[in-house]
Amino acid sequence: MMKWIYELFESDIKSITSLSGGNVSQVFKVVTTSDVFVVKCNYEKNAEVYFKAEVNGLHQIKATNTIETPAIHSYGKIENNAYLILEWIPTKNADQEAMHTLGIQLSQLHSTTETTYFGAKEHNFIGNLPQNNTINPSWSTFYALQRLYPQLGIARKLGYLLKEEIPNLDNIQKVMTTIADNTKPSLLHGDLWHGNILIHENGTPYLIDPSVYYGHNEMDLAMTKLFGGFSNNFYQGYHENIPPHKNQNALTEVYQLYYLLVHLNMFGNSYRSKAVELLKRYFL
Repeated sequence: MMKWIYELFESDIKSITSLSGGNVSQVFKVVTTSDVFVVKCNYEKNAEVYFKAEVNGLHQIKATNTIETPAIHSYGKIENNAYLILEWIPTKNADQEAMHTLGIQLSQLHSTTETTYFGAKEHNFIGNLPQNNTINPSWSTFYALQRLYPQLGIARKLGYLLKEEIPNLDNIQKVMTTIADNTKPSLLHGDLWHGNILIHENGTPYLIDPSVYYGHNEMDLAMTKLFGGFSNNFYQGYHENIPPHKNQNALTEVYQLYYLLVHLNMFGNSYRSKAVELLKRYFL
């Protein structure tokens, strides 16, 4: 594997270091005589499609001029190995000021949307699972059809959920229409856990590994609360520009259900009990 990485760079490579945090791909820090890079590698058959979707997402976020993303150097395939080469971001631990700035900038990202639909013109991935972004004018319908139902179907097929634990589609839509009324589309990162933010040494926040589409802004906020790592300063900064939805507590749980189902389907039964609890609370 190391051999073909050397073929990607014109400058001589001084070192290659494996990095943690890659659930889907292997990630390396590559130091050359001229610069430092992140190289993501994946050997799956359709892995180049993963990276194309990631590149598209990074471009979309970058184009809003709200939050920084790493520069994209190149991506492609060599010796049946898909790769993506990104700018290396020297980081520091997130302090209160940086998290406040991130909150403000995320609210700006969510405020720049000019579309009237939910979804995206291209499908992408959440983790290594396909994420269907078929456009829909109704957020309630989109969330039911393109978010919950595909993951519920996978969970049923894999044996993680029983037939009686799968809610009726109409009921999901009715509940969503009630609690997520007057929803406007925002460009979402789509997988905003703390592992997908970086704080540059100079204090600038960066977003990585997006799964972008147009959806309810509370989706991104719900994900930030699922595994923690986001301080009160972050939420204070965010809500300076966008107030909490009147049903934010319920929406947080309903939107976390999507991510819990994704984790159930990727990592197994440790996520089952919480997912079933939320299914029963809201939809069964």
